[in-house]
Formats: sequence, C-alpha cells, structure tokens
Amino acid sequence: MGLMRPLICSRLLQTYNYNISKYLLIFLLLSPLLPVAVNTSWAQNNNKNTEVTVNYAYAAQLGFGGYDVGGLSVNIYTLPFNWTFPICVTERPWQLKVKLPVRYGHFNFDERAPDGTKLSADLDVFSVGAGLELEVPVTSHWSLKPFGTFGFIEQIYSDVSPAGLEADFPFSYYYTTGLRSLVQYDWRSFTFGLGNGLIYAANAAFDGSGSESYSAFEAGVDARHPLWFNIGRYQPDANVFFIYYHFLSPVRFTRFLEEPLEINDQFEFGFSLGFAMPSKIWIFDDPRIGASYLFDSEGELNAFRINFGFPF
Repeated sequence: MGLMRPLICSRLLQTYNYNISKYLLIFLLLSPLLPVAVNTSWAQNNNKNTEVTVNYAYAAQLGFGGYDVGGLSVNIYTLPFNWTFPICVTERPWQLKVKLPVRYGHFNFDERAPDGTKLSADLDVFSVGAGLELEVPVTSHWSLKPFGTFGFIEQIYSDVSPAGLEADFPFSYYYTTGLRSLVQYDWRSFTFGLGNGLIYAANAAFDGSGSESYSAFEAGVDARHPLWFNIGRYQPDANVFFIYYHFLSPVRFTRFLEEPLEINDQFEFGFSLGFAMPSKIWIFDDPRIGASYLFDSEGELNAFRINFGFPF
C-alpha cells in the first residue's frame, strides 16, 4: 500500500489499436488521488512507473497553495472562515473557534506516453467542512489547542484528452484532528513564539472504494515586530517563521515513468503581515496574510502557499 489515497476518485480508460499493434495504452485515474496509470508494453519491459496520483491529504494541509511533481500540478484554494467565542469568564478565558473551511482544488496532469501521445487530464473538486478548535490557556505564556475538522468533497468538473477517456468521482468524507501548543514571550517590542503540534488526517469514499490516513509532528519558531507606520487607528506588524515537519510514515508522491518520491521531513519558511494588537475586521478575528515556501530534505519537492499567520 503506502499510497496516500485522499479524496479524489477518478477512473480514466482509453485503448488505442495501431495498424502495427505496437502499443496498448490504458489511462486510469484511480481512487481519491486523481491517479493516471499508463500501461504499455514499453513501460512494462523497462519497469517504469506508470501511475501518477494526487496526494490530496498533503495538498489539503497547504490550505491555499500547491505543488508540482511528476507531470502533475496540484493547486488548493481554501477560504478559512472562522468565528471565536469565549466560553468562560476568567482572567484567561478559554476560546472556542468555530471553523467553516470552504475548499476548491484544481489538478492537472500533462505528460507524454512513451510513443509520444500527449496525455492530459484536468479535475476540479469542491469541499465544505466544519470544525472546532479549543484554546486552553495553561499559563499566561502557554496555550494548548485541541482541534478537529470533518467535511465532504465532491468532483465538480473533469476534462481529459485524448477523447474517449472517462472520469468518475465518488462522494467522500475527510477528517483531521490533533493537538497544538504555543508558547509566546515578549522581549522589548518583539514577540517570540514556539509552536509544536501532532496532526492526524484521514479520508474515505462513501462507497468504500478507498481510504487513507497520515500523521505528522510539527515544530516551529516565530518572531513578530510592529511596523513603523499606522493604517488609521491600526498599527501593522510583520512576522517571520520557520517550521519543521516530521512525517511519522513517509509521504509518497508518484512520478510518471520515474521512481516514487518519498519524504520523511519537510521545512517551511514564511512571513505574514497583520496588526500589532488583536483586531476584528468584518468577520475575521486578528486577520493575517503572508506567503510560505516548503521543501523536503532532498530538495525534490517544492511547494508554495498563502498563509494566514504562524499556524499554531
């Protein structure tokens, strides 16, 4: 097994008969991964990998970003709607965050078969979820955040080439749960943060055609500082952060006609802009926005995302 099988289930099938019967091409998009499998006599004789899959579990954790590997381009766009409510009246009240993530995903496979035939597949999916996060202040500097999210995902569009390919996507569900810790200290005009987390994510199709799960340990450091100007009555600030991810089992990315890429560790550098004092703008509590670059220890997987602050 060892393959992430998130929330896309697509089957593409096409058979070509040439006059000289040189090749038989079968294109197959499997399970919740947008896989593309190409079986040819050439590939079989040369022991080449002909299955390419979207690692949706990994892609969904990017939030608002994407990655490219093995002829596959994966892009995820999440609107992280949330509302925060105090649930007790104390010096350090507990905070309950209600999350309603709305996610759109676009996946594109673009490669050529060994005989030169151009293979192309586009698939769009839409996901809606609901989740809770409880912030428990342990001390004045340290808080714990257990969280969980559950949602549904469905295919909304597909387009394949050559003509005659078929696509199918079963209605699926996903869930994510975990625990994060954040320690923050002020020094002069700086705020420094130390974050740790343990996350578990899983998904399955309602028709039983596939399921997957993965877990990861996260550790990050963050530094924030106010900027030198005001925007009306608000003073903006900026932060930079670094996060280390260790996957408790390797995360696997298949590559067309290449060996699969497996990563155990990943690193993220990011920054974001927000406000020095917690503020609510429209429906957003303490809004922040920035960008991150993610890469593995071998430098073979590069990912980018828009972030909404230090994710702890």
